[in-house]
Amino acid sequence: MSVPSGLQKRYEQYQQLEGYLEEHTPIQWLVLVAIPGGTYAVAHMLISSGSLTDAIALGLVFGVVFATLKVLFQRTSR
Repeated sequence: MSVPSGLQKRYEQYQQLEGYLEEHTPIQWLVLVAIPGGTYAVAHMLISSGSLTDAIALGLVFGVVFATLKVLFQRTSR
């Protein structure tokens, strides 16, 4: 069974992006802080009707911890 060319192209783009992020750890770390942290902050605001300041603080702490652990585990597994 052959892989459709569009899917193969997307996979190659993904591999290039992944390689770029692994080479540029600060950018990878910032992306890993922003996306999970932002998601956590929005979820906190929607679920508990918390204030924007509390949501940003919790999201930032969650994002920093998540990104730091992810990068450390990725570095030690190489």
